[in-house]
Amino acid sequence: MAVVWPKRTSLCIEGLLTHFAVDSGPRTISDKELGDLKAHALQSPEEAGFQREQIEESQRTIGEDRENCEEQDKSNRSGKKAAPSASGGDAENTLNDSARNTLELGLKGLKSAQAAIANNIANAETPGFKKSRVILADNGYRHETLPGAQDSAGRYAPTGVSVGSGSRVSAVQLDCSQGTLKQTGGELDLAIEGRGFFQVTHSDGTRLYTRAGKLSKNSNGQLVICSAATGRLMDPVIQIPQDATRVVITAEGIVSVGQPGNNQLTQVGQIQLSDFVNPEGLLKLGENLCRETDASGPAIQNDPGRNGAGVLRQGFIGSSNVDLDDEIRELKRLRRICHKIECLIDED
Repeated sequence: MAVVWPKRTSLCIEGLLTHFAVDSGPRTISDKELGDLKAHALQSPEEAGFQREQIEESQRTIGEDRENCEEQDKSNRSGKKAAPSASGGDAENTLNDSARNTLELGLKGLKSAQAAIANNIANAETPGFKKSRVILADNGYRHETLPGAQDSAGRYAPTGVSVGSGSRVSAVQLDCSQGTLKQTGGELDLAIEGRGFFQVTHSDGTRLYTRAGKLSKNSNGQLVICSAATGRLMDPVIQIPQDATRVVITAEGIVSVGQPGNNQLTQVGQIQLSDFVNPEGLLKLGENLCRETDASGPAIQNDPGRNGAGVLRQGFIGSSNVDLDDEIRELKRLRRICHKIECLIDED
């Protein structure tokens, strides 16, 4: 049997039905909700009008919220950032700038470390090469509150507030550890087993140092460091006679030659080595050469095998002390870190 409602009741029910459907669309009304409708239908005209005003106000509010959400969704899809609020926008931008500068400084140091490792890898087969390692250190700090500040009761704070500003390259350290010895069989190939450097004379008369013992003879028969660019003499100068049939170099650096008609070896020179209190302080020049500095201290000359100096191995060359697998693994690790930092900077 159909139920007939008075006109004012029908209007009220119509509004309530609209109210029930506003969030989730039309749906079946439960018995409880139908009871609520009957209760509202018995209201006076004034009460019904007030109820309808409340419903209309709710509808307007919901509509405005929907418009705001749609506008925000469009902004997010287009990649636009919401404008900073008047109260905190400037502070947020300053913080972002500070963080970006800190990350960029750290990235610069990490890329220097990558460059050093790449150079190590490139010289993995360079005789006598000594690898380098970049040492990073944290940069300066902005101290907002110093540790040990006193409060109103005279008690000392256990910590302070210090804001860092990234990292920087503190040093590039030379690793003078022993590389492996590679047998060549060449009578003018020498390796140093232990401490020390070969002494050579540059074209301007200055003394330089090297661990690369690939020697050869110049047109005068003098021993020089093998190079297509220039012939740097061994220091002291050692001359090999033109009629020498063989060259013998002992572990102690004594150079002797065999000659026709002579069953005995003839000594023609003595190789000396130089050592340093701090060999990591030597200045690298390229072409496997180093120069002494105030940091390395002056050269200490000794015959091989004496006073802590290394010994010589004829027919061998000293290989680079680069462990290729370790260097590649470290380079990949640093690349991953740099990539993550670059992504953070680009997103800002």
